[in-house]
Amino acid sequence: MVCCFSNGFKHVNILQVCIGDAGVMRKEYKFILLPFLWIIFSLLTTSGYSETTYIPPGIRIPEEINKLPLEELSKKYQEMREKRKQSGTKWNKEFDNWNSQLHHILTELGLRLGNSSYSKADIKELLGAPDLIKTNEDKDFTQRLYLSSDSNFIKEKNVEYLVYYWRGSHDFLYFICKDGVVQKSSWYFAYE
Repeated sequence: MVCCFSNGFKHVNILQVCIGDAGVMRKEYKFILLPFLWIIFSLLTTSGYSETTYIPPGIRIPEEINKLPLEELSKKYQEMREKRKQSGTKWNKEFDNWNSQLHHILTELGLRLGNSSYSKADIKELLGAPDLIKTNEDKDFTQRLYLSSDSNFIKEKNVEYLVYYWRGSHDFLYFICKDGVVQKSSWYFAYE
């Protein structure tokens, strides 16, 4: 890796300036080079399944939902889910609007549960049975996810997607599980 900058007349190699020709780091440059190397190392080691959970743009989760204990939040979701099923397919602001309470609750659950601290069984216990369970063998489903940041999971084996509807099959939260362990959560939006 060569990092250069220009001082007006010639290009200077930062590593050569900081380390010197003898290969020993000069004391006066440690405070510059070490944070720089730490950032590069961090960027290189955060690839793979340590991705963050996707948060829909413009979502504003209210403090009262943010502060709820996980058990209360999951209970509230299950109550709203049941109420949603009973209301039918007619548009309902309480459930269907962007930044609706159901949208907030699902987003918060995705943020809290979308990591390897939870298993597939934990998700089912907290949220109830998923609306859909899909695998990579379902090409119609994975094609929908292909252009998302989750496309690296599509070629993996033993991957399941636990789907929880927000607005039916148009917009939903899903948990990616590999070998029964949650890897992350994300959203699918049809943008219709």
